[in-house]
Amino acid sequence: MVALNEEVNGEGINIRILLKNGYIVNFDGKFHGDILVEDGQIIKVGRNITEQAESVIDAEGNYVFPGFIDSHTHIGCHKELGFSKETKAAKLGGTTTIFDFVYPKKGERLITALNSKRSQYEGIDNCKVELHVVISEFTEDMYEQLKEIKRAGVRGVKVYTTHDINKAKQ
Repeated sequence: MVALNEEVNGEGINIRILLKNGYIVNFDGKFHGDILVEDGQIIKVGRNITEQAESVIDAEGNYVFPGFIDSHTHIGCHKELGFSKETKAAKLGGTTTIFDFVYPKKGERLITALNSKRSQYEGIDNCKVELHVVISEFTEDMYEQLKEIKRAGVRGVKVYTTHDINKAKQ
């Protein structure tokens, strides 16, 4: 496994790396091609990339995954680690996007809980973060609250169907 986001003495490697001739497995399929990385970020995926790079890696015969998505994480459960270390660990393992959960407190508006969780990720750019909001109680204005978090960019919610959440929270 080639880790392209390694660090040297705590600092990122700031060079261009070109992976050539790999079997690219991407979100939209798989194909034989190349990946260009600059300053630890993928900047181009395609066939026969000709841009210059300080390092060229022949990936012939290898599967190359530009980045993984972990759609079910519970970042922050290990308080001693913190959001920065946990997302850094994800990135070092090849995960470039995580989906974490927002757990609103009883009576808290969904958008308030969402904004609070987003603030915990401010300044952390180890990987892309998306959020699912957990519906922990049903209120009269739930439909309006759902529209509000949708406008704020949330695309998924989690609703427990194994028990009555209104009774469970009492």
